Amino acid sequence: MSTHDIDWFCCINHVYVHVASAGCKLPEIYRTMNYQILKSFLNRALSLPIISDYVLNENYINQYLINNGEEDFEHEFYDDSEDDIFLHDEPKIMRLYSRSFVEMARRGFYSFDKSEGENDNYHLVAKPTIALQESQMQLVFSKHLLTVACDSLSFDSIDQLTGVKLVDIIDNNTNRDL
Repeated sequence: MSTHDIDWFCCINHVYVHVASAGCKLPEIYRTMNYQILKSFLNRALSLPIISDYVLNENYINQYLINNGEEDFEHEFYDDSEDDIFLHDEPKIMRLYSRSFVEMARRGFYSFDKSEGENDNYHLVAKPTIALQESQMQLVFSKHLLTVACDSLSFDSIDQLTGVKLVDIIDNNTNRDL
């Protein structure tokens, strides 16, 4: 399943997290799960109402776009500027990259993308200004949400949420089976 760009979800330290895998390694518990079930998690998350504004990790996004060449990058994403009314103040290239992450942040998730390179690091792209509450998540995921506690990860500073080994955190700290 590593060839699919799977969106997966978890709860770390009572913070609800959305992760775009970019075709890379998934947490162990998700690796054996049927692709359609994993896809249904995304559909359920997208069914949540928009509850929040968002904050972009602009420092990381700008560095990411510089490293990847903005001209080449623009061709990778479908551009429908009318869909981006919530991203109207950001430059076009930033809108193109961050659109799906902002969509999750507006639903209350901290939204991560796979970092560049041959590693298992992730970086925060967008975070909500109002986080999801547990009661809202129970309606969407029931018992099917990985929940972990991790003392080494703090969501207090957006700049600290780059180079995060999310899969390792999940695999080494999982306390709820699916």
